[in-house]
Amino acid sequence: MKRLLSLTLVAALAVTASACNVSPVAATVDGQQITQSQLNQAMAIVMDSAAADCSIEMQGQQLSNPNGVGTSSATALFAGEELQTLVNNELISFDLAKRHVAVTSDDIAAGRQDFLVALANQNGSAPQNCPTGQQLYDALPATFAQQQVQSFAEIDLLLATMAGISIGPSALQAYYSAHQSAFAETCLSAIVVSSQAQANSIRAAVVAGSSFATEAQQNSLDQTTAPQGGAIGCPADSAIATNSAVSQQLTGLGINQVSQPFEQQNSDGSTSWVLLEVTGRTVQAYSQVTSQIRNDLLSPHSSLLQPEAQRLLSSANVTVDPRYGQWQGAKGISAPVPPPMRFVLSPAADQPSLAAPVSGLSLPSGS
Repeated sequence: MKRLLSLTLVAALAVTASACNVSPVAATVDGQQITQSQLNQAMAIVMDSAAADCSIEMQGQQLSNPNGVGTSSATALFAGEELQTLVNNELISFDLAKRHVAVTSDDIAAGRQDFLVALANQNGSAPQNCPTGQQLYDALPATFAQQQVQSFAEIDLLLATMAGISIGPSALQAYYSAHQSAFAETCLSAIVVSSQAQANSIRAAVVAGSSFATEAQQNSLDQTTAPQGGAIGCPADSAIATNSAVSQQLTGLGINQVSQPFEQQNSDGSTSWVLLEVTGRTVQAYSQVTSQIRNDLLSPHSSLLQPEAQRLLSSANVTVDPRYGQWQGAKGISAPVPPPMRFVLSPAADQPSLAAPVSGLSLPSGS
Protein backbone atom coordinates (compact mmCIF):
# COMPACT_ATOMS: atom_id res chain seq x y z
CA MET A 1 0.00 0.00 0.00
CA LYS A 2 1.39 3.22 -1.02
CA ARG A 3 1.89 6.05 1.42
CA LEU A 4 1.18 9.40 -0.30
CA LEU A 5 4.18 11.69 -0.22
CA SER A 6 2.52 14.25 1.97
CA LEU A 7 5.26 16.84 1.67
CA THR A 8 5.19 17.00 -2.15
CA LEU A 9 2.50 18.74 -4.16
CA VAL A 10 3.45 16.98 -7.37
CA ALA A 11 5.97 14.26 -8.21
CA ALA A 12 8.86 15.57 -10.25
CA LEU A 13 12.61 15.80 -10.45
CA ALA A 14 15.27 17.66 -8.50
CA VAL A 15 18.59 17.89 -10.31
CA THR A 16 21.65 18.87 -8.24
CA ALA A 17 23.41 21.90 -9.65
CA SER A 18 27.13 21.72 -10.30
CA ALA A 19 29.47 24.11 -8.53
CA CYS A 20 30.03 26.04 -11.76
CA ASN A 21 26.35 26.48 -12.63
CA VAL A 22 25.76 30.15 -13.46
CA SER A 23 22.13 29.80 -14.55
CA PRO A 24 19.74 32.51 -13.25
CA VAL A 25 18.01 31.68 -9.99
CA ALA A 26 14.40 30.44 -10.01
CA ALA A 27 14.13 30.28 -6.20
CA THR A 28 16.25 30.41 -3.07
CA VAL A 29 15.46 28.15 -0.13
CA ASP A 30 17.16 29.05 3.15
CA GLY A 31 20.17 30.23 1.18
CA GLN A 32 20.24 27.30 -1.23
CA GLN A 33 19.68 28.27 -4.86
CA ILE A 34 17.42 26.42 -7.29
CA THR A 35 18.45 27.56 -10.74
CA GLN A 36 16.34 28.02 -13.83
CA SER A 37 18.48 25.34 -15.44
CA GLN A 38 17.48 22.85 -12.75
CA LEU A 39 13.84 23.80 -13.12
CA ASN A 40 13.96 23.58 -16.94
CA GLN A 41 15.54 20.13 -16.77
CA ALA A 42 12.91 18.97 -14.29
CA MET A 43 10.08 20.22 -16.49
CA ALA A 44 11.61 18.76 -19.66
CA ILE A 45 11.82 15.28 -18.16
CA VAL A 46 8.21 15.30 -17.01
CA MET A 47 6.99 16.74 -20.32
CA ASP A 48 9.04 14.38 -22.50
CA SER A 49 8.56 11.10 -20.61
CA ALA A 50 5.27 9.20 -20.85
CA ALA A 51 6.61 6.84 -18.19
CA ALA A 52 7.10 9.73 -15.77
CA ASP A 53 3.51 10.84 -16.40
CA CYS A 54 2.31 7.29 -15.66
CA SER A 55 4.33 7.21 -12.44
CA ILE A 56 2.93 10.53 -11.26
CA GLU A 57 -0.69 9.54 -11.96
CA MET A 58 -0.26 6.15 -10.27
CA GLN A 59 0.79 7.96 -7.11
CA GLY A 60 -2.53 9.81 -7.08
CA GLN A 61 -1.16 13.15 -8.22
CA GLN A 62 -2.37 15.35 -11.06
CA LEU A 63 -0.26 17.88 -12.91
CA SER A 64 -1.57 20.93 -14.68
CA ASN A 65 -1.37 20.87 -18.46
CA PRO A 66 2.32 21.65 -18.98
CA ASN A 67 2.35 22.68 -22.63
CA GLY A 68 2.59 26.33 -23.49
CA VAL A 69 2.10 27.90 -26.91
CA GLY A 70 4.58 26.77 -29.54
CA THR A 71 7.28 24.16 -29.11
CA SER A 72 9.47 23.53 -26.06
CA SER A 73 7.56 25.91 -23.83
CA ALA A 74 5.69 25.38 -20.58
CA THR A 75 2.89 27.23 -18.83
CA ALA A 76 3.72 29.34 -15.81
CA LEU A 77 1.29 27.28 -13.72
CA PHE A 78 3.13 24.03 -14.49
CA ALA A 79 6.50 25.69 -13.89
CA GLY A 80 5.31 26.88 -10.50
CA GLU A 81 4.19 23.36 -9.56
CA GLU A 82 7.54 21.91 -10.55
CA LEU A 83 9.40 24.62 -8.68
CA GLN A 84 7.27 23.89 -5.61
CA THR A 85 8.42 20.29 -5.76
CA LEU A 86 12.07 21.33 -5.91
CA VAL A 87 11.51 23.62 -2.93
CA ASN A 88 9.81 20.81 -1.01
CA ASN A 89 12.71 18.47 -1.72
CA GLU A 90 15.15 21.02 -0.32
CA LEU A 91 13.04 21.57 2.79
CA ILE A 92 12.84 17.85 3.55
CA SER A 93 16.60 17.45 3.11
CA PHE A 94 17.24 20.46 5.37
CA ASP A 95 14.87 19.05 8.00
CA LEU A 96 16.70 15.73 8.11
CA ALA A 97 20.07 17.48 8.28
CA LYS A 98 18.93 19.63 11.21
CA ARG A 99 17.87 16.44 12.97
CA HIS A 100 21.31 14.94 12.22
CA VAL A 101 19.72 12.12 10.22
CA ALA A 102 21.68 10.79 7.25
CA VAL A 103 20.21 8.80 4.38
CA THR A 104 22.09 5.48 4.16
CA SER A 105 22.40 2.94 1.38
CA ASP A 106 19.90 0.76 3.28
CA ASP A 107 17.44 3.67 3.24
CA ILE A 108 17.88 4.11 -0.52
CA ALA A 109 17.33 0.38 -1.08
CA ALA A 110 14.17 0.60 1.03
CA GLY A 111 13.02 3.68 -0.89
CA ARG A 112 13.48 1.86 -4.17
CA GLN A 113 11.43 -1.07 -2.92
CA ASP A 114 8.66 1.23 -1.70
CA PHE A 115 8.65 3.07 -5.02
CA LEU A 116 8.29 -0.24 -6.88
CA VAL A 117 5.33 -1.12 -4.65
CA ALA A 118 3.78 2.24 -5.55
CA LEU A 119 4.19 1.37 -9.23
CA ALA A 120 2.66 -2.10 -8.85
CA ASN A 121 -0.87 -0.76 -9.42
CA GLN A 122 -2.28 -2.52 -6.37
CA ASN A 123 -5.16 -0.05 -6.18
CA GLY A 124 -5.93 -0.23 -9.91
CA SER A 125 -5.01 3.42 -10.50
CA ALA A 126 -2.77 2.86 -13.53
CA PRO A 127 -3.89 4.96 -16.50
CA GLN A 128 -4.72 3.12 -19.69
CA ASN A 129 -1.70 1.98 -21.70
CA CYS A 130 0.68 2.52 -18.78
CA PRO A 131 3.07 -0.27 -17.79
CA THR A 132 3.36 -1.13 -14.10
CA GLY A 133 5.90 -2.37 -11.59
CA GLN A 134 9.45 -3.11 -12.70
CA GLN A 135 8.54 -2.52 -16.35
CA LEU A 136 7.47 1.03 -15.59
CA TYR A 137 10.47 1.63 -13.34
CA ASP A 138 12.85 0.53 -16.10
CA ALA A 139 11.17 2.94 -18.55
CA LEU A 140 11.64 6.00 -16.31
CA PRO A 141 14.42 8.50 -16.95
CA ALA A 142 17.22 7.54 -14.58
CA THR A 143 17.38 10.90 -12.79
CA PHE A 144 13.61 10.95 -12.29
CA ALA A 145 13.64 7.43 -10.81
CA GLN A 146 16.56 8.31 -8.54
CA GLN A 147 14.77 11.38 -7.18
CA GLN A 148 11.57 9.43 -6.57
CA VAL A 149 13.53 6.78 -4.68
CA GLN A 150 15.28 9.51 -2.67
CA SER A 151 11.91 11.08 -1.82
CA PHE A 152 10.46 7.80 -0.59
CA ALA A 153 13.56 7.16 1.53
CA GLU A 154 13.58 10.67 3.03
CA ILE A 155 9.85 10.72 3.81
CA ASP A 156 10.16 7.37 5.61
CA LEU A 157 13.17 8.59 7.58
CA LEU A 158 11.53 11.86 8.53
CA LEU A 159 8.39 10.16 9.77
CA ALA A 160 10.35 7.51 11.67
CA THR A 161 12.47 10.20 13.31
CA MET A 162 9.43 12.22 14.38
CA ALA A 163 7.75 9.06 15.70
CA GLY A 164 10.86 7.97 17.57
CA ILE A 165 10.98 4.53 15.94
CA SER A 166 13.59 2.64 13.96
CA ILE A 167 13.00 1.32 10.45
CA GLY A 168 16.50 -0.08 10.00
CA PRO A 169 17.12 -3.70 8.99
CA SER A 170 17.37 -5.00 12.57
CA ALA A 171 14.06 -3.37 13.54
CA LEU A 172 12.31 -4.78 10.47
CA GLN A 173 13.70 -8.25 11.12
CA ALA A 174 12.56 -8.14 14.74
CA TYR A 175 9.04 -7.15 13.67
CA TYR A 176 8.99 -9.95 11.10
CA SER A 177 10.02 -12.54 13.67
CA ALA A 178 7.41 -11.35 16.16
CA HIS A 179 4.52 -11.22 13.65
CA GLN A 180 4.85 -14.38 11.59
CA SER A 181 1.09 -14.87 11.44
CA ALA A 182 0.72 -11.51 9.67
CA PHE A 183 2.70 -12.89 6.73
CA ALA A 184 1.02 -16.30 6.47
CA GLU A 185 -0.17 -17.47 3.06
CA THR A 186 -2.56 -20.22 2.00
CA CYS A 187 -1.95 -21.87 -1.37
CA LEU A 188 -5.18 -22.69 -3.18
CA SER A 189 -6.62 -24.35 -6.25
CA ALA A 190 -10.15 -23.71 -7.50
CA ILE A 191 -12.80 -25.25 -9.69
CA VAL A 192 -15.55 -22.99 -11.04
CA VAL A 193 -18.72 -24.50 -12.49
CA SER A 194 -22.18 -23.27 -13.39
CA SER A 195 -24.36 -25.26 -11.00
CA GLN A 196 -24.40 -26.49 -7.43
CA ALA A 197 -25.26 -29.98 -8.61
CA GLN A 198 -22.12 -30.21 -10.74
CA ALA A 199 -20.01 -28.80 -7.91
CA ASN A 200 -21.40 -31.43 -5.53
CA SER A 201 -20.67 -34.18 -8.05
CA ILE A 202 -17.08 -33.06 -8.57
CA ARG A 203 -16.48 -32.75 -4.84
CA ALA A 204 -17.76 -36.26 -4.28
CA ALA A 205 -15.41 -37.54 -7.00
CA VAL A 206 -12.41 -35.80 -5.41
CA VAL A 207 -13.28 -37.10 -1.94
CA ALA A 208 -13.48 -40.60 -3.47
CA GLY A 209 -9.95 -40.27 -4.85
CA SER A 210 -10.13 -38.34 -8.11
CA SER A 211 -7.43 -35.72 -8.67
CA PHE A 212 -8.60 -32.16 -7.97
CA ALA A 213 -6.20 -30.91 -10.68
CA THR A 214 -7.63 -33.29 -13.26
CA GLU A 215 -11.18 -32.33 -12.39
CA ALA A 216 -10.23 -28.65 -12.73
CA GLN A 217 -8.66 -29.19 -16.14
CA GLN A 218 -11.72 -31.07 -17.38
CA ASN A 219 -14.53 -29.06 -15.79
CA SER A 220 -13.53 -25.61 -14.53
CA LEU A 221 -14.93 -22.61 -16.35
CA ASP A 222 -12.00 -20.45 -15.26
CA GLN A 223 -9.80 -20.58 -18.33
CA THR A 224 -6.97 -18.81 -16.53
CA THR A 225 -6.49 -21.44 -13.82
CA ALA A 226 -7.98 -24.58 -15.41
CA PRO A 227 -4.88 -25.37 -17.55
CA GLN A 228 -2.78 -25.30 -14.33
CA GLY A 229 -5.09 -27.73 -12.57
CA GLY A 230 -6.97 -24.88 -10.90
CA ALA A 231 -3.91 -23.45 -9.12
CA ILE A 232 -4.48 -19.80 -8.18
CA GLY A 233 -1.32 -19.19 -6.14
CA CYS A 234 -0.78 -18.40 -2.49
CA PRO A 235 -2.72 -15.30 -1.38
CA ALA A 236 -1.92 -13.78 2.00
CA ASP A 237 -4.23 -14.83 4.80
CA SER A 238 -4.87 -11.14 5.46
CA ALA A 239 -6.22 -10.81 1.92
CA ILE A 240 -8.32 -13.94 2.23
CA ALA A 241 -9.88 -12.55 5.40
CA THR A 242 -11.41 -9.69 3.39
CA ASN A 243 -13.56 -12.18 1.46
CA SER A 244 -15.99 -13.59 4.00
CA ALA A 245 -17.27 -16.37 1.72
CA VAL A 246 -13.80 -17.72 0.99
CA SER A 247 -12.59 -17.21 4.54
CA GLN A 248 -15.55 -19.13 5.93
CA GLN A 249 -14.95 -22.07 3.60
CA LEU A 250 -11.25 -22.28 4.48
CA THR A 251 -11.73 -22.17 8.24
CA GLY A 252 -10.55 -25.49 9.64
CA LEU A 253 -9.69 -26.88 6.21
CA GLY A 254 -6.49 -28.95 6.17
CA ILE A 255 -3.95 -29.31 3.38
CA ASN A 256 -5.30 -31.35 0.42
CA GLN A 257 -8.84 -31.00 1.74
CA VAL A 258 -11.67 -29.61 -0.40
CA SER A 259 -14.23 -27.02 0.64
CA GLN A 260 -17.96 -27.30 0.31
CA PRO A 261 -19.36 -25.70 -2.86
CA PHE A 262 -20.20 -22.02 -2.45
CA GLU A 263 -21.87 -19.53 -4.74
CA GLN A 264 -20.15 -16.42 -6.09
CA GLN A 265 -21.43 -13.42 -8.03
CA ASN A 266 -19.71 -12.80 -11.36
CA SER A 267 -18.98 -9.38 -12.83
CA ASP A 268 -21.62 -9.87 -15.55
CA GLY A 269 -24.34 -10.48 -12.96
CA SER A 270 -24.43 -14.25 -13.34
CA THR A 271 -23.51 -16.69 -10.58
CA SER A 272 -21.20 -19.67 -10.45
CA TRP A 273 -20.24 -22.32 -7.92
CA VAL A 274 -16.74 -22.73 -6.55
CA LEU A 275 -14.73 -25.50 -4.93
CA LEU A 276 -11.42 -24.72 -3.21
CA GLU A 277 -8.59 -27.07 -2.33
CA VAL A 278 -5.86 -26.09 0.14
CA THR A 279 -2.57 -27.22 -1.39
CA GLY A 280 -0.20 -25.70 1.16
CA ARG A 281 0.45 -23.12 3.85
CA THR A 282 3.56 -21.03 4.14
CA VAL A 283 4.98 -17.74 5.40
CA GLN A 284 6.13 -15.03 3.04
CA ALA A 285 9.88 -14.59 2.91
CA TYR A 286 11.30 -11.60 4.79
CA SER A 287 12.64 -10.09 1.57
CA GLN A 288 9.12 -10.03 0.13
CA VAL A 289 7.52 -8.12 2.98
CA THR A 290 10.04 -5.49 4.12
CA SER A 291 8.05 -2.71 2.43
CA GLN A 292 4.87 -3.94 4.13
CA ILE A 293 6.68 -4.01 7.49
CA ARG A 294 7.87 -0.43 7.09
CA ASN A 295 4.32 0.55 6.26
CA ASP A 296 2.99 -1.31 9.30
CA LEU A 297 5.49 0.49 11.53
CA LEU A 298 4.99 3.95 10.04
CA SER A 299 1.26 4.06 9.29
CA PRO A 300 0.14 4.63 12.90
CA HIS A 301 2.23 7.82 12.90
CA SER A 302 1.32 9.18 9.45
CA SER A 303 -0.72 12.02 10.97
CA LEU A 304 2.58 13.65 12.02
CA LEU A 305 3.50 14.47 8.43
CA GLN A 306 0.98 17.15 7.54
CA PRO A 307 1.70 19.40 10.54
CA GLU A 308 5.41 19.04 9.84
CA ALA A 309 4.83 20.00 6.21
CA GLN A 310 3.00 23.14 7.31
CA ARG A 311 5.74 23.97 9.80
CA LEU A 312 8.46 23.61 7.17
CA LEU A 313 6.61 25.76 4.65
CA SER A 314 5.70 28.42 7.20
CA SER A 315 9.18 28.78 8.66
CA ALA A 316 11.18 28.54 5.42
CA ASN A 317 12.98 31.57 4.04
CA VAL A 318 12.05 31.28 0.37
CA THR A 319 12.25 33.78 -2.47
CA VAL A 320 10.79 33.03 -5.91
CA ASP A 321 11.36 34.61 -9.31
CA PRO A 322 8.03 36.42 -9.96
CA ARG A 323 7.71 34.69 -13.34
CA TYR A 324 6.98 31.45 -11.50
CA GLY A 325 4.69 32.86 -8.83
CA GLN A 326 4.86 34.24 -5.31
CA TRP A 327 5.86 32.56 -2.07
CA GLN A 328 2.85 32.36 0.28
CA GLY A 329 4.37 30.67 3.34
CA ALA A 330 2.32 27.65 4.38
CA LYS A 331 0.49 27.79 1.04
CA GLY A 332 3.72 27.47 -0.91
CA ILE A 333 4.03 29.02 -4.37
CA SER A 334 0.97 30.71 -5.80
CA ALA A 335 0.63 31.04 -9.56
CA PRO A 336 1.63 34.36 -11.13
CA VAL A 337 -1.27 36.68 -11.87
CA PRO A 338 -1.55 37.72 -15.53
CA PRO A 339 -1.76 41.46 -16.29
CA PRO A 340 -5.16 43.10 -16.79
CA MET A 341 -6.60 42.42 -20.22
CA ARG A 342 -6.20 46.07 -21.29
CA PHE A 343 -2.43 45.67 -21.03
CA VAL A 344 -2.28 42.51 -23.16
CA LEU A 345 -1.58 43.23 -26.83
CA SER A 346 -3.32 40.04 -27.96
CA PRO A 347 -5.89 39.00 -25.30
CA ALA A 348 -6.63 35.75 -27.15
CA ALA A 349 -3.03 34.62 -26.62
CA ASP A 350 -3.59 34.55 -22.88
CA GLN A 351 -6.67 32.28 -22.98
CA PRO A 352 -7.09 30.10 -21.07
CA SER A 353 -5.40 31.86 -18.17
CA LEU A 354 -1.62 31.30 -18.07
CA ALA A 355 -1.66 29.19 -21.23
CA ALA A 356 0.81 31.38 -23.10
CA PRO A 357 4.55 30.73 -22.81
CA VAL A 358 6.30 32.86 -20.23
CA SER A 359 9.63 34.53 -20.88
CA GLY A 360 12.45 32.40 -19.52
CA LEU A 361 10.46 29.14 -19.53
CA SER A 362 11.74 27.76 -22.83
CA LEU A 363 12.87 24.19 -22.26
CA PRO A 364 15.88 22.26 -23.49
CA SER A 365 15.11 19.55 -26.01
CA GLY A 366 15.28 15.97 -24.79
CA SER A 367 15.74 14.75 -21.24
